[in-house]
Amino acid sequence: MRRLSDLSWIRKDQRTTSTESEGKRQANAALYRAVIVRMRRHAPHQAYVERRTAQGLSKKDIIRCLKRYLTREIYRLLPPTALSGESIGALEAA
Repeated sequence: MRRLSDLSWIRKDQRTTSTESEGKRQANAALYRAVIVRMRRHAPHQAYVERRTAQGLSKKDIIRCLKRYLTREIYRLLPPTALSGESIGALEAA
């Protein structure tokens, strides 16, 4: 299991980015779940899956495309202050 998470070669005292990797895995898992639900329940996504399947794409490729689309959709919904460097600086000063 450690080999899959790229932590097998790092000593325990050297793991400074493990929480960052864990956050990325959690975000990826959340995106995956959201895409699977949309593929099953959301009519536009169902039509997209049918169209792309007819074009010869595998389910894995379709999920990858939908995850990218969902990521862009979520990014657009973030408030502008969350995207600027000023808010990060303000948090560090506090």
